[in-house]
Amino acid sequence: LACFAEGTTRLQNVPQARLKETDRIAVMHGELEKMGAQTIEMEDGLIIKGQPLQAAQLHSHGDHRIAMALSIAAAFTPGKSVIHDAQAVNVTFPAFFTMLRGINAKVSLK
Repeated sequence: LACFAEGTTRLQNVPQARLKETDRIAVMHGELEKMGAQTIEMEDGLIIKGQPLQAAQLHSHGDHRIAMALSIAAAFTPGKSVIHDAQAVNVTFPAFFTMLRGINAKVSLK
């Protein structure tokens, strides 16, 4: 959601995010940049400058939280984004896409 906020959001003191299913800091930095976000990767976090995003081909890297975060970003971005391996959400939140559709997000799973 930081991509949609005015100004700059700084996520810091979260070095443990690098030690999860993926290096979530590096992955979010790379995937958000595919959408045109201005991000700066730090050792312990991420700086995100709010601005409009664009549709892109994205990858969850098999990480359920990355899949959910990218799905929310894509849901509020014009155009059609594709998130590869989005079914990773089923690890912790199988109803995620049903709930996302509940807020009128256009979601299709392949």
